[in-house]
Amino acid sequence: MIRNQYRKKKADDSKELEEKRKKRKEEDYLCNGHILNALERTVYNAYRNIGIGIEPWTTLDNKYRIEEASNQKFLIRNFMDYKMSDSKLVMIQVHELLNVISDLKVARINLD
Repeated sequence: MIRNQYRKKKADDSKELEEKRKKRKEEDYLCNGHILNALERTVYNAYRNIGIGIEPWTTLDNKYRIEEASNQKFLIRNFMDYKMSDSKLVMIQVHELLNVISDLKVARINLD
């Protein structure tokens, strides 16, 4: 991987490689700052002590992938558990069901 050549210091490193390594370190620091700057206060407090570069991105990506999967399960459960009742008007229930189906489409969940 290209990143590895910048991280491992060797005695015979060229000046150009040292400059690239320094630039990479600065870019990692800025990237970390931009990611943390975009977070809400509560999330920021949880993630501010994580390393620089790709580490906070990977950690947040994993967290939100799990959250997204949980949301998809919730939407599918809403669809599967939906029941019509005699106590409500049919049109209101159809509208509720269409809202559930719309939420599934937004989440790109096919009903096939």
